[in-house]
Amino acid sequence: MRVPDGIPGGLAAGKSIEKYDAKELAKGTLHELEHTTSFVVAVEIAADHLEEDPRYYTHLERTKRRHSTTGVGRKKKRRTLKKKPSKRKVNQLIRDQFRDIYDR
Repeated sequence: MRVPDGIPGGLAAGKSIEKYDAKELAKGTLHELEHTTSFVVAVEIAADHLEEDPRYYTHLERTKRRHSTTGVGRKKKRRTLKKKPSKRKVNQLIRDQFRDIYDR
């Protein structure tokens, strides 16, 4: 069975589907279906990626997992004060931060 030609050209055009690891092709097809509604196009895009790297979707999964645990790309939560500091405390903090200006 040949890779379907839903998009003209591509690295996998005309190649046998049996050439690719079935699990990788399945992972890739599911991943690409997030971006398109056409099964044929999803298989072709997945096959093109697997032509470049036979473990493309395994590497992609690992990268996503690594970034989700390290917090890359996540917004930091704002730190909120439980109790509003007094004006005196705020002024003291400002003086401490800019001591060289206040000591002139």
